[in-house]
Amino acid sequence: MKKLTAAAALTVLFLAGNAAAEEESYAKKIGSLFENWSLTLGGGIVYQPKYQGSRDMRLIYLPAVAPVYRKFLYITPMGGGVYFPIYKGKIIGSVALGKDLFKLTGERVLRGISDQESGLILDAKVMFNFSKNYNATITARKVFWGSDGLLIEAKAAARYEIIDGLTLSFGAKTAFGDSKYMRFKFGITSEQAMVSGFREYEPGPALKSVSAEISIKYKIIKSLTITVSHSEGLLINQALSSPTTFRQRQPRTTALLTYTFN
Repeated sequence: MKKLTAAAALTVLFLAGNAAAEEESYAKKIGSLFENWSLTLGGGIVYQPKYQGSRDMRLIYLPAVAPVYRKFLYITPMGGGVYFPIYKGKIIGSVALGKDLFKLTGERVLRGISDQESGLILDAKVMFNFSKNYNATITARKVFWGSDGLLIEAKAAARYEIIDGLTLSFGAKTAFGDSKYMRFKFGITSEQAMVSGFREYEPGPALKSVSAEISIKYKIIKSLTITVSHSEGLLINQALSSPTTFRQRQPRTTALLTYTFN
């Protein structure tokens, strides 16, 4: 009887050990599915003109939910898509293909003139790192099945770590729009002119704006970050001459609190 009891106990221990091993193996498999993912949660606000050239401001509440897979597949409130990084020494290139999920700028509704939704977006970016603190970036954004316009931005920026966890960044940027972009954002067609009362206006390709930005980022703890930034932009050339431009100065303030799970 004692031998039988001992055998039964060994059997139970063996089965329990197998179950524990299987459970651990299952847990590892589940964990391996998420080891290449990171998730950022949070939220913030954006205070900016209702559209480019507006004198009226708008407060936008921005949720921050951004899962990222292996640093190239991303989904954010600003859009979703695939990001392909290309590294070569001090030059970093990337191509991103995605779709705007939320419109940050808001619709332009001016007596018969309104923005249509953006289609598929192709972003190509090249960053030149001159040193740890200084870089320059050229970005080209092409929209398909929407405005079909091309926007090219050139930016120079500097970044300094004031104290541990506190980073100050500032930079200057200029933007160029091709004829399709400029007509979509600042132009007035003959049909729109009849409905809205604005004069017909057909801008061509031009530098449309210059801006300066300052940003402060503070890591409260390792994964919890607060970022506050402010930019001052000026519309120039044909963007400034548009009948829908009521103010040259275009300020924008953003505050964002995020927590990242790795």
